Amino acid sequence: MIFPDLKYIYLKFKIILLSLKKTFRKNPNKTIVLEDRFTFHQRMFTLLALGGPFLYVCMDLWLVESLTLTGKSIFMFCLIFYICLFLFLHLDRGFQGKNDDLYRTSFFFNIPVFRTKINVKDDVKVTFLKKKIFRKYAFISIARPDWGKEKWYYEIYLLNENHTKKDFLLRLESEENVEDAIDFLNENFNLVFEEYHPKFE
Repeated sequence: MIFPDLKYIYLKFKIILLSLKKTFRKNPNKTIVLEDRFTFHQRMFTLLALGGPFLYVCMDLWLVESLTLTGKSIFMFCLIFYICLFLFLHLDRGFQGKNDDLYRTSFFFNIPVFRTKINVKDDVKVTFLKKKIFRKYAFISIARPDWGKEKWYYEIYLLNENHTKKDFLLRLESEENVEDAIDFLNENFNLVFEEYHPKFE
């Protein structure tokens, strides 16, 4: 049997994902979807390093003309694992409000998949800090083992009145998305933005 061009299928599927994400990026139900959970480089590395062996088994079994029941079971397990991994790597992250509770949530096509409740009762302010990281690349030449690039990112925090208590909320790469997140928190949870200046007495 002849395999279709896997790269072509991946690119077509990614185009569909991106178009759907733009359509469903926000909704009025106290939910905001902000950014992809994983970078393109993280997706490719994970699909190759973790999903690669499972995909290889699927391809190998696909070429067998008559599979036994065990072979079919192995094929289906590997295929389902790879699909689930692929879908997991295309999750988005953002916030969700339900009643008066705030959740840090992972979404798939704007559908909440995983979420963690955040305690906002003792916090009245919100801020963000800009930080710089050096991100190394995988699968690079031995001649350049430290090859990578510096990148800025933003961390959103909850603060108490005097800024002496700081609770991490979310890390984002786009300043525009940070502004959207803070607007969401202000409108739905009355968390006022302030620049971070601790006041120790």
